[in-house]
Amino acid sequence: MKGYPKTIGTKQDIYNLVELARQDDEIKEQLIQTLDNLIATSQHFVIKSESVEKPIEEQTSDDYELIYDPGSAMAKLGLTLSEINNIKENL
Repeated sequence: MKGYPKTIGTKQDIYNLVELARQDDEIKEQLIQTLDNLIATSQHFVIKSESVEKPIEEQTSDDYELIYDPGSAMAKLGLTLSEINNIKENL
């Protein structure tokens, strides 16, 4: 493989990129960006149960809570936040 892949489909792909990133600064920057994106998209907002009956016009940001998204790309790859942080620290 040459350069950064267009698709990352497995946890092993991430670990293979870690090895490449140790040799190539451009791949390292792209990998860090990818890992940051995985973290940023691993949660989503849902409405709190006590605010469900509230009309949409009256809802505020306080009516929502941020929760982990089990359908996120990070979850699909089988990565945890601590694994990603560990990878970033060791680059």
